[in-house]
Amino acid sequence: MADMEIAIGETPTDDFQRSLIQKHTEALEECDRLIQRFKHIADSDKRRFTRLNQASVLLTFVVTILSTLAASKQLGVWEWIVPIISALAALSTTLLSQNTSQKTWVNARNVQQKLQSEKFLYLQDAGDYFKLEGEEKTRRFSDRVMEIWSEGHQNWGQSASEKKK
Repeated sequence: MADMEIAIGETPTDDFQRSLIQKHTEALEECDRLIQRFKHIADSDKRRFTRLNQASVLLTFVVTILSTLAASKQLGVWEWIVPIISALAALSTTLLSQNTSQKTWVNARNVQQKLQSEKFLYLQDAGDYFKLEGEEKTRRFSDRVMEIWSEGHQNWGQSASEKKK
């Protein structure tokens, strides 16, 4: 119990205050986490968009070839495959046009790059951080990271609502 006693006027820094180093570390870790999160979103949506785009082109090409073969009566009993591949091509093209993957991919990459730029400026004491020191600098960095994150989610929300229309 003796080591738990605190003199009058003192506060235990471990319980109530985090040191400047801890705040700095937490801010950088959160920024890194958000950079990785937006990178994952961008990579995932880029992959989805690319696959849909490739499928659409490939299926359209296959339909053209199969239609030509069917018209020349070379498919025989396999003529039933033409409408199925044609339907898949139409579905792929529709999904591509109704999907917001390309917009989400670009927005997520933009947020990722903004976060990386902000982190660089912070670590280099450049830009808005040039004349700031200590806790004020860390607080400004944390505020900027949250602003960029909030903008990213706002853009994502707009993309999602456009998708519903």
